[in-house]
Amino acid sequence: MALRVWRDDPLVRHPNRLPYAEPGGHQRDLDWAAATLAAQGITVSAPPAQVRTWNLSSIWRLPTSAGPVWLKVTPPFCASEAAVLPLLDPRVVPTVLGATTSRVLLADVPGRDQYDARGHELRSMARMLIGLQATWVDRVPELETLGVLDQRAAAALPRIHSVVDRNRHELDHQAQRGLDDLVEGLPQRFAELEACGIPDTLVHGDFHPGNVRGTSGSYRILDWGDCGIGNPMLDLRPSFEYFTPEDQVESVDIWAGEWSRMVPGCDARRAAELVRPLGPIYGAVVYQKFLDNIEPSERPYHEGDPGRALRNAAAMVGAA
Repeated sequence: MALRVWRDDPLVRHPNRLPYAEPGGHQRDLDWAAATLAAQGITVSAPPAQVRTWNLSSIWRLPTSAGPVWLKVTPPFCASEAAVLPLLDPRVVPTVLGATTSRVLLADVPGRDQYDARGHELRSMARMLIGLQATWVDRVPELETLGVLDQRAAAALPRIHSVVDRNRHELDHQAQRGLDDLVEGLPQRFAELEACGIPDTLVHGDFHPGNVRGTSGSYRILDWGDCGIGNPMLDLRPSFEYFTPEDQVESVDIWAGEWSRMVPGCDARRAAELVRPLGPIYGAVVYQKFLDNIEPSERPYHEGDPGRALRNAAAMVGAA
């Protein structure tokens, strides 16, 4: 009698199962980390601690002779982090001790994650990122060569149309109408955004205080797995989605002021308003990418996220 293999059997390998979710996967990552450190005269001095493992990353803390070191392994659709981090200003990102496809070794950043930062600290973090972005304005071809996600209009529009077509059924009639109005006007919105005069550059993709670690005056920006090429004002997205109205106003003031200083004559404040509903619609594209590239058992982490993001985009259009 033939045995039946269930489709959801966790022991049956799924095509989207990540290497670190396979038997022995973690050990291969840790062996690479130990060998990379050993080549620099650094030894692992105690058993590594598994900090987090899920469909977007595998994170380990390694006690070493040079202090704590962090190993981060990402899925292929977040591999830009390992490609880009070694090229970024070490005064802005953690010190990179080693990197290869989907793996990066980072020196420890003393301090804590800055989820609760506001006021002066937010301004400091924003200026760090904006200063870094300004140095990449003339290096966009280098980002293209690395295969970093293109978030400019020509590349983004087909992805947006696809995610809207696949998820609009989750919205009520009023939200669908708002979303359709937004999508129909996207070519004009992108054209107006370009006319604001802020050049395309490196975009972090998920810039919020929780992705900044350290102490006052010594911050480092983390988590570059969603980075791309586009208008830098797109990095206002988390501010519009998670901040209070008062903090949103301050965040826009920071970004508009800094880019007006960086690019005299640009209309940074207008650009900030134009990207407001783009944030959640770009977010829907990212969430759909997660769902399309993870195995079924991991989908509960992100199920429904594209629809929620599209609903937020429609609501922003309605509020405007």
